[in-house]
Amino acid sequence: MLISLGWSVLHSTRHSALEFGKDVVARNPEGTLYAFQLKGNPGSRLTKTEAQGLVPQIEELNKVPLPSNIRGGRERHHAVLVTNGEIDEEAQSLFALMAADVGETTAAISFKWWGRGELLALFLSTARQVWPTSPKGTRTLLNLMATDGRDLPDLAAFTEVLVETAPVETGKASASLLNSRVSSTLLISEIAKAKWYEEDNHYALYQLTIIATIYASRFVRGNKRRKAIVRGYVRLVESHAQDLMQEAQDAFFEPTTTWTGGDPLSEVDIMWHRRNLVAECAAFLLLSKPDEDSGYDRAYAREMVSASLAEPNLWGEGAIPSLIMRYWSVYKWGGISAELGLADILRQLMSVSRGRVQNTIPLASPYYDFSSCWARSQGAFWLADPRILEDSFDERMWMARTLLLMLAKRNMKVTCKQLWQDFSHILHESMSIAPSHFRDCLLSGEGELISRTYYALNWQDLLQEVRGLEAECDHLSDFEDAPWIVAAYVSIVPYRAWEPVMMWLDRQLCSTWH
Repeated sequence: MLISLGWSVLHSTRHSALEFGKDVVARNPEGTLYAFQLKGNPGSRLTKTEAQGLVPQIEELNKVPLPSNIRGGRERHHAVLVTNGEIDEEAQSLFALMAADVGETTAAISFKWWGRGELLALFLSTARQVWPTSPKGTRTLLNLMATDGRDLPDLAAFTEVLVETAPVETGKASASLLNSRVSSTLLISEIAKAKWYEEDNHYALYQLTIIATIYASRFVRGNKRRKAIVRGYVRLVESHAQDLMQEAQDAFFEPTTTWTGGDPLSEVDIMWHRRNLVAECAAFLLLSKPDEDSGYDRAYAREMVSASLAEPNLWGEGAIPSLIMRYWSVYKWGGISAELGLADILRQLMSVSRGRVQNTIPLASPYYDFSSCWARSQGAFWLADPRILEDSFDERMWMARTLLLMLAKRNMKVTCKQLWQDFSHILHESMSIAPSHFRDCLLSGEGELISRTYYALNWQDLLQEVRGLEAECDHLSDFEDAPWIVAAYVSIVPYRAWEPVMMWLDRQLCSTWH
């Protein structure tokens, strides 16, 4: 909520060993420093007895200075205790006595307390801006909030809520309107994520936060303040990814083994997919927070990524962008030879597409998710998207051209020549869609299917294709300082892994020959 109201969040703890008595540290739109201590008390009252139990934490909140890397010089902060319950009058009297002790000798300038009423007032101050504008949007939001938080979210439904809450203006928009659109997107996102928060479904929260980040970025339009607000929200993506990594470690999930919630035989495919999802978050952290002291176990993250690449279990072409992101993370620490790995993956994919591998079926296009692809491969057709059963994937691929061009950028001329025979026998498909549709995952209905065949192409022409594709991504210039956000986005929305986007990401995240 603070981010949506224009605050800059500087620190958000998850009650780990790094906690220093302040759950959230932030600056308000005027730049004033605040430290918040959070006390969950939903549906009940904070009594005097409970308030007395909070005295040591409040003393620390008021008297212990913030770390020097957060505050400026001798800057002091305003201390606030926040609870989502009501506060009894006797408890408020105790807090008032503690507030009277705050003065020139304490780290805090003031001490205040916010109960449910204050939180509701903050929400209502922007309620008209952060609620879907149509009955359809409201219905979709309510359906999301009634979802089982243990399931993965419907990303399209979530995006519909964002679109209905913060529609994109076709003409010129004022600065105040764009500011409002950014705030509305981020706040409604947090409201819609409630069920997944309840179940601690960290991967679902990771997905939804990325979707909201990319959608909100369309309103930045070069404004530094709006960009800072959206970048602040990225810290929440990192937090969810770290939470998932910690959950995996706490559950003793070994990257080189399997992880089942029930019958191992019935979950064999799902187990590998589960590992890939954890590895995807690990790759995101390795790209976004590569430093030693980053708040997560880097060695475990590397082991997770390496194990997932050794046995990738590609259920469909929709799994390839995530695989590529994991290869990009390998470049950051100089791990296994990513070039040879990519070449081997492409070789196997084309062999499957051409029907040369027994007991396998060609991979479905990126428009079909894991559930439908798994149901198709298992013959459980009643569980699949009906369209996948009518589609044809023989000798047709969406991601092969991207992989070959990545190899060409690495000057792997001999390898590309060895792959060319299979490559030239495959129909290479892609979708031509206006860049304005990139930042949401809704199917536009305006795309044009492009099918290409290659019979002969000299090396220089292949490299020229790479340069031409890279030049088509001016619309991503605002992510040049954080390309891993885009990489994470195309991993969870693989049909947005357009060839120009993948070439742009490859240039941003890797050092290549060409």
